[in-house]
Amino acid sequence: MSVKEIAAHFDVTVAAIYAFADVGRSNRSVQDKFLYVAEFANGFLKIGYSDNPAARYAAHARCPWVKGAPIVRRFAVRCKGNTYAAEMELTRDCAAVALERFRMEWFKGLRFDDVCERAATLATRSPQEA
Repeated sequence: MSVKEIAAHFDVTVAAIYAFADVGRSNRSVQDKFLYVAEFANGFLKIGYSDNPAARYAAHARCPWVKGAPIVRRFAVRCKGNTYAAEMELTRDCAAVALERFRMEWFKGLRFDDVCERAATLATRSPQEA
């Protein structure tokens, strides 16, 4: 089974599969990146991590499921520790309270400010706290 097929089966991105594999090898690949949140005019929130949040915002704005809805608010915070672990915890937290979840990291029914606050808390924990 290819990585693309595995990602489709588990409804995650190929990048998430590779990031997960990298976590086992070295934390360097997931250190010093940003957690980000984007809010779209159609009510979707997208969370994720990247070393270049601006590029991710641009890529997400072209996703067909946002149907041309512009990003109305965005937030990014640099992580102190393992960004992938922080993103997974943020994803679990969002999934627990969202009204809808689409794909792995797209949500409806969440308050942007609450998600940003949680992202900031997770990102600024020291690596020993994670």
